[in-house]
Amino acid sequence: MKVTVVGPNLFDQSKGSFHAHKAGCADLKRDPNYRGQDLSYTFDADTRDEVGDEIYGDHIAEGSMEPGEGKYDVHFAPCTSGLS
Repeated sequence: MKVTVVGPNLFDQSKGSFHAHKAGCADLKRDPNYRGQDLSYTFDADTRDEVGDEIYGDHIAEGSMEPGEGKYDVHFAPCTSGLS
């Protein structure tokens, strides 16, 4: 699945520092939380772990985070339900 990640520094981070949506999701344009955000961070992923690892790859590489941990700081919108 192509996933678009928005964040960090979102107006509302109560659900997570990053929000993940299926690429092209209408919420990316509708949600006022995303206005003014760069929506170009899109990549292929099959699992939630892959999404978190993509976002936090630099932290994993330096050893301050373990693979699979990053997903806990990501809000996965309903449109990403296909991710395992």
